[in-house]
Amino acid sequence: MLGDLLLHPRAVRVVWPGLLLLLLAYALLVSSPPALGPGSDALRDPPRATSPDVVELWATADRLVEPILPGWDPDAQGYRSTDLGAADGPATSRINAEMLLVHSQAALADHEGAARHDDRVVALVRRLVERNYVPTLRGRRVLEGPGTGDHRHAPGFSTTEGDVTMHPSFDAVAMRALAAAWRARDRVDMPDDLADALKDAVSAVGRSAYWGGDRRTLNQINWNVDVYEAYADVTGDPTLLRDDYREQLTWFLDHARAPYVDGGTSNLSSGLGLRYVPTRPPTATLNRSDSTEYANIVVGALGAYDRAVRAGMAPLSPSQLRLAQAWLRRTLLGGWTGAGLLNWDTGLGKDRLYLTQYWVHALRGMLRALEGTRSQQTFPQQQALARGLLRSALRTFAERVRQEGRVEVSPSFYGMTGSALLGEDGNLHVALARLASVLAAADGDDLASGPSRPLPSSLTHDGDLGRLTVSTSRYATAIVRPFAALQTGGIEPARLFDDLGRGLTSVGGRRGGTLGLRIQGPDGRRRLETQPGSTTLSQSLIVPGDDRADTSGDLGESATATATDSGEGVRVELTHEFREGTIQTTYRIVNHGGQTLTGILRLPTAGGDGTATIRGVPMRVGLRLTGEDLEQLPIVAPSGGRYVAATYGLPDDARGTVDFPNASTSNPGPGPQLQVRFGIPPGRMEITRLIGVPATDG
Repeated sequence: MLGDLLLHPRAVRVVWPGLLLLLLAYALLVSSPPALGPGSDALRDPPRATSPDVVELWATADRLVEPILPGWDPDAQGYRSTDLGAADGPATSRINAEMLLVHSQAALADHEGAARHDDRVVALVRRLVERNYVPTLRGRRVLEGPGTGDHRHAPGFSTTEGDVTMHPSFDAVAMRALAAAWRARDRVDMPDDLADALKDAVSAVGRSAYWGGDRRTLNQINWNVDVYEAYADVTGDPTLLRDDYREQLTWFLDHARAPYVDGGTSNLSSGLGLRYVPTRPPTATLNRSDSTEYANIVVGALGAYDRAVRAGMAPLSPSQLRLAQAWLRRTLLGGWTGAGLLNWDTGLGKDRLYLTQYWVHALRGMLRALEGTRSQQTFPQQQALARGLLRSALRTFAERVRQEGRVEVSPSFYGMTGSALLGEDGNLHVALARLASVLAAADGDDLASGPSRPLPSSLTHDGDLGRLTVSTSRYATAIVRPFAALQTGGIEPARLFDDLGRGLTSVGGRRGGTLGLRIQGPDGRRRLETQPGSTTLSQSLIVPGDDRADTSGDLGESATATATDSGEGVRVELTHEFREGTIQTTYRIVNHGGQTLTGILRLPTAGGDGTATIRGVPMRVGLRLTGEDLEQLPIVAPSGGRYVAATYGLPDDARGTVDFPNASTSNPGPGPQLQVRFGIPPGRMEITRLIGVPATDG
């Protein structure tokens, strides 16, 4: 089935096993320790005695790297990117570092398959230590200090040949890759002189002042931690893990609530969301929204905690540990959906939103954090929760493959465009290589097999950021303060996804094409809009009930949140009630004027290649609904997702018509929407909208 869609000569022999079963039998995966997928003829005799789920995990990693393998260039000692259609693209260093990780981990696992290339391990190590390693800047001055934008440093690794581009994230991935190659050096017959050069480079970078315990890039301590772990792996010296790592954690937690530079902000917001640039004030655009992808990348720094304590690090204080646990809890519950996708907001706007490679980056960070803090048990059955997150992510990725018909899926989710990274050669292959590396690491971390559990149904709130998220077994949503950079937000669900990650109402956007209520006067002029996409002084922030402000925790049987909005002569008090499968919104409208106003209640759909239907009828211009037809509305979105909308309290004059809203920055592919128009006479009235989301197997 899925294998037939992979458009590869081997697809009929090696179906993408790990993803196929996840797509077909998720209920089994979350209740017992089954394999990640069914077997195939090519895998019936695994090369080593191991569990079937580990075999299938590696089969999935094999399938992910197969589109990359033809780009191998022996002269370049690396892979050339071919994912943009070029026959001979650039040999980008990120892809090569990620592929070194994959090949090294495959050798360590004694895996036999596409991911195993021992000879390329040696070549890729040589590339890193001879072409990307920068031992000295030859006396040139480098701008130092946070926010300078100049990351040149030595010793270090460059993302290109030479020292022009030296982002600290590449030091981190290069060090991780070299550490994996070091562990596999005997398996791949690495020459002694090359092993010595590898050790010298890793030792020098790890010990450099650039990565010292008092140095970091903004608050991104995760890069330091990757360097410290790699240094310990290669040298056997735990000093950096024991001392510098603790200093980084202590610094981050000490400034979780307190700024560390004049005019800046704290590392975390009131609800423990990440401040992306703490050297700038909280009002800066980059700090006004949660940066979900970087929150998960940075929280990955906790992944070395148990190991560091075993290496002799003094444990954090009880108060520091409680804060670290609360940060991890908020990052998982407020940042992930049951579908294994990010509940994504970002201060970097379209430059990061819905990018596949950053989704994988975030997945790695969260898995590391969960796996590396098992001793603390922030969550019950924490390792099973990590397995559940990984399996849900793969299940959703399989759905993308099914929809797009190829493993080289789009480099962004939901048709998102506008990021400069989408034009960067090798972007998609970085994502595939990174995901293969995550799977390979999962084998070593014991995440491939064993019982799993799904993400718990939860609600998180962040007053500083004006953000509330809800994730259940049926759906995931968020209400966010208007963010002009993405033209999204208000006091309605900004997005709504089903348990396969498919868009239901919208994936972002504002006004037309989003859930919301518009009220206009007799002249047609807008007086109130609940989802404006830009800040209006008349609109409050969303506030949760039951003392749940700035908290992250279980949803419970139900939870409520309220907000208000007002315009010329009209006011709305809005209450959302969230349950496992429903979102009920009640609008209490007060018309202070003497004229009848017009309300327009929107029921949109999220785009895709399919046809949208309502009550089984294709949604098209000219379709009209009135009376009882408006009370129960089964809707199928073009994405294939389904929901049922019910409206109550509408006056007899209510009528529904279909239109097609324009695309917007954060909602690039809207489907058709139903607009329900009704009169609002002077005085008070109350209407209710109920959204029900069925399970995908029901």
